[in-house]
Amino acid sequence: AALHYSCDRVQCPFGIPEESFADTNVLRIPAEDGCVRGMKLIGEHLLVTTERWAYTVAGNNEANYRLVRISTRMAAVGEYQMSEFVSDAEGQGALVVFVGADSRVYAMPLGGAAVWISKEIQTYIDAALLYVRTQYQKVRVHCMSVAGQRLALVYVPGPSGAYGRTYIYDFDTRTWGWHTLQNDIGYAETGGSAAWATVSTPSAVALEVYASNN
Repeated sequence: AALHYSCDRVQCPFGIPEESFADTNVLRIPAEDGCVRGMKLIGEHLLVTTERWAYTVAGNNEANYRLVRISTRMAAVGEYQMSEFVSDAEGQGALVVFVGADSRVYAMPLGGAAVWISKEIQTYIDAALLYVRTQYQKVRVHCMSVAGQRLALVYVPGPSGAYGRTYIYDFDTRTWGWHTLQNDIGYAETGGSAAWATVSTPSAVALEVYASNN
């Protein structure tokens, strides 16, 4: 029901400010909003999602920090179900790409309207039964730029424990495709939990990187 944040050097001139949490450094969330489901830095703003809303933190110091509601589409969206898409132009706001609890994929500038971008693949996403929380929690969203292509990758689990599929959205052509694994014995596999992520070492966040057994 609350976000607690640490002191700065003005509040805590001695010791280590980052390790000190003053009683006044708290932002209250209405109990009816439910628990916090995700927090992610999008552009210069901290995005906070609850069971009902999405918030950003406005203000520049402990005297004027406040929570601002920005979206109802992001209700219950978790950290792995959203990703930042950085703007090409300096000063322009970043987009957040996310899979909503309504099983749709959206692209949304913070403070702007969420645009539904998954119409072409909606039938496949609906078949994944994402209204079941355990299914939804398997969804992964990752934005990336490869060889000049600006892409959003969305892993959608298969129903009843079946292999899922990683869909790829090209922002420039506004088209969808899907990723196909090519294994060592020469045939292609679709699915196989082909989620992508950016990690620093092969062992870091190992559950976020998948490949064929061979």
